[in-house]
Amino acid sequence: MPKDVFTISLFVYFFSQSLYILGSTFWEKSSFIKTFVAMSVINIVFINICRWAMILFYEEGTSGFINVLNSFFSNSEVMEKPPLFLLYTALSVFTLANWVLAFFRFRESEIIKRF
Repeated sequence: MPKDVFTISLFVYFFSQSLYILGSTFWEKSSFIKTFVAMSVINIVFINICRWAMILFYEEGTSGFINVLNSFFSNSEVMEKPPLFLLYTALSVFTLANWVLAFFRFRESEIIKRF
């Protein structure tokens, strides 16, 4: 399990780093602060939408979400080895997409600045 935690932390680090690189290509000045604020606002909105959806769709409120997770992971084989491959794949794909998008955006801005 510690190996999985380290691997997930590494993937999340590279994903967040790719978001900051992408943010630096869109905002010229104070890019770190603007990217941090944008990511914070997006996270807060996402968490609130999930919370409201749980309250609306489950009678027990947020504790109903725990019951849904338990029904997905009731199989003992899944609990022994969680399906982390999907998480690794999704984080890798989004990280590479952000890096490629940031590269093309940076190259475009450099070409525009020359003329």
